[in-house]
Amino acid sequence: MQDEMAGAGGSPTDVTGLPRSTPSHLDRPRLLSLLGGAESEPLVVLQAGSGYGKSALLSSWAHHQAASTSLVWVTAGAVVDPADFWGMLAGRLTEAIGPVGGIEPLAQHREVGPGFVAALGRAAGEVPGGLSVVIDEFERLAGSPVERDLITMVSRAPGLRLLVGTRVTSLVGDVSTAARLDTILVGPEALRFTVDEASALAARLDLKLSPLDVRTVWDATDGWPFGVRAVLERRRRAPSVPSSFEAPGGRGATADADVVHGLLRDAVADLPGFDRLRAVSVVDTFSMSLAEALGVEPRSRELFTGLAGRGLGTWEKAGGVREFRFHLLVRRMLREELAADPDAERAAYRALAVWHAAHGDHARALAAAVEARDWAAAGRALRHCIGGITEILGPQGPDLAVVPAAARARDPLLGYAVAVSHSTRGRWPQAAAAYRRTVEACEERTSGHGGPPVEAAWCRGLAALALRQLGRWDEVPQAFADASGALEAMDDTDPDLDQLRSFFHIQRSSTLINLDQLEDASRELAQRPALFDSPDFWIPQLHVVSLRALAAARLGETHRAARAIDEVRAMTGAAQFVGTVYANPLHLAAAEVALERLDLDVASHELEILSPRWATIERWPMLLEVGTRLLWFTEGAEEALRHLSAGMGEKRGVPPITPGLADVLRALRADLLLAQGRTAEAARVIGSGSVAARPRLVLSQALLLFQRGRWTSLAAFGAAHRSDSRLTAAPRLSLLLLEASAALRLGSSPADAFSRALGIAERHGLRAAFGVIPLEDREELAALDPRGRDFLDVPFRFVPAARQADLTERERIVLAELVRSPGAGEIAIALQVSRNTVKTQLRSIYRKLGVSTRSDAIARGLRDGLV
Repeated sequence: MQDEMAGAGGSPTDVTGLPRSTPSHLDRPRLLSLLGGAESEPLVVLQAGSGYGKSALLSSWAHHQAASTSLVWVTAGAVVDPADFWGMLAGRLTEAIGPVGGIEPLAQHREVGPGFVAALGRAAGEVPGGLSVVIDEFERLAGSPVERDLITMVSRAPGLRLLVGTRVTSLVGDVSTAARLDTILVGPEALRFTVDEASALAARLDLKLSPLDVRTVWDATDGWPFGVRAVLERRRRAPSVPSSFEAPGGRGATADADVVHGLLRDAVADLPGFDRLRAVSVVDTFSMSLAEALGVEPRSRELFTGLAGRGLGTWEKAGGVREFRFHLLVRRMLREELAADPDAERAAYRALAVWHAAHGDHARALAAAVEARDWAAAGRALRHCIGGITEILGPQGPDLAVVPAAARARDPLLGYAVAVSHSTRGRWPQAAAAYRRTVEACEERTSGHGGPPVEAAWCRGLAALALRQLGRWDEVPQAFADASGALEAMDDTDPDLDQLRSFFHIQRSSTLINLDQLEDASRELAQRPALFDSPDFWIPQLHVVSLRALAAARLGETHRAARAIDEVRAMTGAAQFVGTVYANPLHLAAAEVALERLDLDVASHELEILSPRWATIERWPMLLEVGTRLLWFTEGAEEALRHLSAGMGEKRGVPPITPGLADVLRALRADLLLAQGRTAEAARVIGSGSVAARPRLVLSQALLLFQRGRWTSLAAFGAAHRSDSRLTAAPRLSLLLLEASAALRLGSSPADAFSRALGIAERHGLRAAFGVIPLEDREELAALDPRGRDFLDVPFRFVPAARQADLTERERIVLAELVRSPGAGEIAIALQVSRNTVKTQLRSIYRKLGVSTRSDAIARGLRDGLV
């Protein structure tokens, strides 16, 4: 088997010329075109283990190129020493182009100096039409002076191309070489057979296989060319053998996979200790220290060297540590054998969890502990990585649904983690049930608690987090206060407790943003826990600054939000942070800032990053709000309202949102109705009660007054509410703009209100807010203060001013009476005025409404919310 693996390309080779092609050889056009021609990149490296068809591909390429270019082939496996190689190359070059001056001393002294290599390079570079040198089994030369000299030769000789096939990573495939030479690197993924290529090989072998049969072969071999060929040859020799069977013990397998298994077993039969590697198959790559932790003897390094030499694995360097990676099919074989022994498999994962924990990688320790079903170890790992729990337990992380109820009851943190695992996968009913059980368990443990204070702090904090996820917002502030009190009362310098304090600091701040208590959140986020100074704590550091950006953006402090966004993007680790679940606040903030600046493409880009998380994102109301506003600005109010309604419908089954965010979406719905002139519907959404206790509805009420033409009421309303400290910058600016517009219509001076509005806009970087008043109003106001000209290009987002009925307060009263009374006489009696006065007012009302009959006036008044 070992010899078969060494020649897995399929073509017999020697050192005298090009390999001969076999009758069953399969050309692979996609790879032949990738290798290019004489004018392509000067260096081509085929790097993969045995059986990937490197030799066959190089041979096929060489045969296709032989008629159009000079070509030299050397099989380095026959090389004994550098002089042997250079002599062989010189001989092949002489055959190709004739005698080469400067190389005669080699035959006499067996010494290869710089002069000899330079002369050979000059000769190669002078070949008309270029020269291609193909070196197969290049691993024999890897790391030797020959490799460095060859690279130098190619870099200096125009028209010279070097194509190598190698099992190992070495200088020819290194990034430093690619920086000097344009390089084509073809690895195992590219060299694997596609399903179509497997089908083509079957046809070449005269096998009539269905597409399903070919797919079965491909799946069993993972496209490994030697495996595909071996299985197909077996099919040709024994066509009656079924393609699949049920293995003993109920383990499903395929006859094809069994053939591959046998091939690999033959290839390693003479390697002592190979069976001890089963436990190592639980990881993709491993260092020698990890292999030893998983039960491999320290003296087994030569075992891995043997595997690498046969192309069944490879050494890699990651972060300065040398690690080994099995050939995919070798790892699959070992993994299947380990899985057949559940006790051994769990023992391997337990050892892996211990190793990761000892090296500070608690996220991987958690994943290994879950596989080992070691719930005590899983709980310990969770305490060390609580700050990253949402990302760690995301869809790609371990699914903690397998944690048994008894383990959750013993450790509330495990119960909370189970809930997080459910929620990150969109399993809301299961998540809610798990959060409820967490609250109950934590309350039971802290009621009359006499245990360790640290456990009480954990339980109070977890209860606060679970209540937040359940949407029990009236209980959340007190729960966080209890957790904070428990932590502050502890005089403990345990670094794990520092992490807990920092984690709950972030969670309290995040909760305040959800509660729309933005000033409180900003003050909380301005504090800096001691652990934030640790370089190992970089994700929470970035998360905190992202939350600062979000709080500032939602306060309408666009300049401050933009500075915080820039700060995040300049921090260490930003490239890894952006796009993660912890960067959600950053992307929301960036989208809000872009919308306020009317950079709609930027806002769209930020929302595209967030949109895949719509199903699971906790701050979905903010995502829905920003996405709806973007549609309003780009597609119009009608499309935006449809989007808002659909989003609210999709989220009907999730835990309730905070009152503040509910008012945000309610106000947005009202504004979108007003933007379509549907004032009566908007009035019903806003409600008939006072909005004083609900600052997010203040601007919508002011817009309603503006559209109804109630200028005096609007001026009074704005003056009463714009000084409310709970009002954020954008609605305060909008109120001042509406007051200025009302003043224009009332004939009073708008200068003071407009000047104050411009001051807020400049101070905070607000722009989109100017879309609340018509362009003609802004033009008239800009004549009073030239700064206003900077905002004349902001689109007006509501019903055009020409459609507003500019009724006086008295005319509105008369119109309301017209709905209830049949004629002018009855209205005069009700209002205690003369009949002629009522007739005069009715004529004015009809003219302003553009109608001529009582029924049309009533219909228009009801439609526009004037009554």
